[in-house]
Amino acid sequence: MNSNHAIPQNLSACATTGLVDVLCTDTTGGLMCHQMEVNKFFIGEKDIEDDENFEPSELVLESLSRGIGVPVLVSEIPVSPTDNLLISWAKSRWGVNREFPEQSYEVLDHKKLCSNKKCRGVLMRKNGDDEKILHLHWKGAASTILGMCSHYYDCGGRTYAMGNKKCKFEKVIKDMEDGCLRPIAYAYKQTEIQELGEDGLNLLAIVGFKYTCQEEAKSAVEALRNAGISIKFVSGDELPVVRAIACGFGILSPGSNDVVLEGREFRRLNSTVRKEMVGKITVMGSSQPEDIVLMVQCLKQIGHVVAFRGGTTTSDTASLKEADIGITEKTQSTEMARESCDFVISDISSLTPIFKFGRCVYLNIQTFVQLQLTALISGLLITFITTVFLGESPITAIQLIWINLITWILGGAMLVMEPPNQDQMINQPGARRSESLVTKSMWRNIITQLLYQAVVLLVFHFKGQAIPGMNPKERKALIFNSFTLCQVFNQFNAMDLVKKEVLSKVVLQKYYCFLVAVGAIAVMQFLVVEFAGSLANGMRLNWVQWAFCAIIAALSCGFDRAVKSISNSSRSVGSRIRFSRWMPSSCASLWLFPCSMFLLFSLSYYFNPGTALSLR
Repeated sequence: MNSNHAIPQNLSACATTGLVDVLCTDTTGGLMCHQMEVNKFFIGEKDIEDDENFEPSELVLESLSRGIGVPVLVSEIPVSPTDNLLISWAKSRWGVNREFPEQSYEVLDHKKLCSNKKCRGVLMRKNGDDEKILHLHWKGAASTILGMCSHYYDCGGRTYAMGNKKCKFEKVIKDMEDGCLRPIAYAYKQTEIQELGEDGLNLLAIVGFKYTCQEEAKSAVEALRNAGISIKFVSGDELPVVRAIACGFGILSPGSNDVVLEGREFRRLNSTVRKEMVGKITVMGSSQPEDIVLMVQCLKQIGHVVAFRGGTTTSDTASLKEADIGITEKTQSTEMARESCDFVISDISSLTPIFKFGRCVYLNIQTFVQLQLTALISGLLITFITTVFLGESPITAIQLIWINLITWILGGAMLVMEPPNQDQMINQPGARRSESLVTKSMWRNIITQLLYQAVVLLVFHFKGQAIPGMNPKERKALIFNSFTLCQVFNQFNAMDLVKKEVLSKVVLQKYYCFLVAVGAIAVMQFLVVEFAGSLANGMRLNWVQWAFCAIIAALSCGFDRAVKSISNSSRSVGSRIRFSRWMPSSCASLWLFPCSMFLLFSLSYYFNPGTALSLR
């Protein structure tokens, strides 16, 4: 993962990422649109953004220049991206001088509202002005600023009582929010009282900012959504900001039914309603750290595997620890957050490789488990049945150890060689917390191989006693060799966990490592049978017997394919219509089991043609 700029802090989390189906991300943690543009600009009831030749009155223009330039006057107020954008926009639109307020006005007082609305007021006086006239400016969330206003300016600089017009301005703000814009309002009034009043203001302008995101970031988020991962934006920023960012990423679209709410609303819900609603929430703004932790806990309680991305503040540490997977950015996180997370990434583009690798690891674990269970159960079943009825087993303990060694070491190494691909992201969705590691399709594959291997080899073992030309040691060597090669061919069946064509995958995608591993197993098995007499019951096999073992093992793939074809077709509503599609391949595969019986019968002729009929 280091090549993809993702550093795992917790190795066990690499497999857990393959199960993630919900990603909660803090938009203040770097996953946000840094590019904005002014989309709407209302002065009074007129949107002047649509009219490039329109200019407001000098009074309105001067008041706006002071309000926009407030961050320049007060060093304690950080200059936000919206401030820089609006200063640049006003300068290019009207030639407003950014240095104008700093040169002409003195700041007397400033404060921020005691809320999460991020509204700020500034009281200033013009330099050299002996009059007692003071200028009070407020800027912040449009809905909050509108509630502080009793009058509004029109483009000509005239003031009017708010009255019924307040409903119209509320509609303007609502339309901006529904249109995925971030509305910010500016208000102003002249006063002689040196006090930062919060009422009786005159509404100057309502500005709608539109977030535009980088294509790389949008593509990364889209890839996660296509992979079945639900994205939820949570932030301490006000709700309109988070909503606008979500729209910029395509997470939220105008008019959608996704739930958008504030953290306090989510916090006030009772536990039952909260669990029912949490899956539908797409955006949660104005959130406290405990609100985010509560969301993660609710998602986990209803069975989701949750990843959280944040860490810009130490308050995110609790969410990083509570989530199944904690992710933070190297350059935009605190030291405590990096110590508490599972992955440290460079940017948003690193998210997709993390989940792609995770699903690859989880799929490899499933494949490995399937191989082990098949070899262990079938080996134990054959040993148990033959021991009960004949008093001895054709497969010795040391042979079982050798077979397990093949599946554990070489089989495991073979599976690790498989690199992640986009198909795994799309075709292998995240799992629920309560979902078993061994799925139904895996049990089907295990039982299919178990039945084939046990039936074929047991029939050969019991009926093979009637062949005078075959001594018991030779028969046991054939069973051991066939059983071992069945595990080799079962590698191909196990690679078909997500219904993909294994052979075409090997050839088309050039899986040379896979072929090399299979070849290595075959060579080692040949050496064991031909030169390790104690392992192969002291018997060597000729080329006819080797071919017999190889065909028996290879037919297991066809039998497996036949069972899968029948299983898939039976689940189809229109199975009768689809019958003609699967019949040629599946029927051909069904003949493979009788063919294996025919091979057993034919083998008797190789040893003693005169007594071959005893197999009937």
